[in-house]
Amino acid sequence: MKVPQNKFVDVLRDTVIECLESGHKGSKLPALHAYLEMDGEDIDNKSVKQLRNDFSQVLKAIPNLHIGLYQEGKFVPVDYISGTARLSNPDAGFFLTAVGVDRDFPAREKLEEMVRVSINTCDEAIKRNCGFGKYTKY
Repeated sequence: MKVPQNKFVDVLRDTVIECLESGHKGSKLPALHAYLEMDGEDIDNKSVKQLRNDFSQVLKAIPNLHIGLYQEGKFVPVDYISGTARLSNPDAGFFLTAVGVDRDFPAREKLEEMVRVSINTCDEAIKRNCGFGKYTKY
């Protein structure tokens, strides 16, 4: 199955529930679920450390995960994420956000990318001894 990019957080959540928590939401990665369900609130530095730990566990498990989404009570595999490939040239210092080509990305690669970015965000907050959330929600 292919899902649009705006559903990818749902794919992350459902994959974690199905594969890492044996169908019991929050049983092993409570900080991750709390973050995914927050609605614009900021989280403190202690919670960021717990969240980073949860994301690290997901990253380690990615090679063995069955990536999917719950639909009508059943876990359905997701193979691709529809998105837009953007033109960028870091050496020239530009990133064009208004220009792009529609593309299907492998779900496992997008999941790994999203989790790595999330870990980096947590690391930055930990380094600065602050929280985040308000401005980082997908």
